Amino acid sequence: PLDDGAAAAAAAAAVSTLALATSERPSTLRLVPLLQFYDSMHVASTRWYLSRVFGRQRYINLPRGGFIEDTLGQHMLATFRGPAGVAAHGEFGVFLYEDDSGETKCG
Repeated sequence: PLDDGAAAAAAAAAVSTLALATSERPSTLRLVPLLQFYDSMHVASTRWYLSRVFGRQRYINLPRGGFIEDTLGQHMLATFRGPAGVAAHGEFGVFLYEDDSGETKCG
């Protein structure tokens, strides 16, 4: 998981590029903003999960037996459809990533 500083920097850029060198060839990974939480792999800050999803500062209460994607996912969509639009992504800081092939590696 990203620490809060890395997540905030990535969110501010909306799509961040990190150059990673491999023994075979360089590869580029892009963090792509995730606009609706859903049940799949993604990149997020552990602190965000502990405080904003499950902690006292959580966005919404999860019903017993409920699914995060049904509650938090809908909250995220409503936020992005509001006046701030996609710029509100910095509040959530949840990402997918893709490499230089353009294929999403999470999600």
